[in-house]
Amino acid sequence: MHIERKVLLRAVFIACIVGPVLIVINQVSDVMAGAGLSYAKAILTMMVPFVVSVVSSLLTSGKASPAPRGGDEAGHLLPQILTNAQKVNNASSARHEEIEALIVTAQQLRASLSGQGLDQSHKPVEELLVKLDGIRNQTDAALEGSAANIQLAQSGMSALGRPANT
Repeated sequence: MHIERKVLLRAVFIACIVGPVLIVINQVSDVMAGAGLSYAKAILTMMVPFVVSVVSSLLTSGKASPAPRGGDEAGHLLPQILTNAQKVNNASSARHEEIEALIVTAQQLRASLSGQGLDQSHKPVEELLVKLDGIRNQTDAALEGSAANIQLAQSGMSALGRPANT
């Protein structure tokens, strides 16, 4: 199957916009914990919006038949896209839970400091709570995006007549 140059260029553009956002969302806690950036995960993360864009373009342009075909390249990619989207969703869910636990801990620390009359000492805790809230919002966006990607992959698999195992 031949993929047009404009489809590939659009997919690269989308991957360059969406990919880094997903990398930040998925690896921010590791980087903040001092573990550093996982380049293998980053590369795979960049591939997800690229592949979704190409497959979407092919399916909507009529160049890939929605009828079930054993050799259909898009059909072979959809299970991997679904798996990757589910992994992103699971990782984002786990990070969301970790962030919620950190927020509760920071709130308890703030209450403890206030209870001991150390009102000046809880300013860094307040700053931490603001940052954690921002990270929580980013994680919520990642969860929404990965859920949408899961639905997209499941729809594509359904259109190709393939079971979408979740």
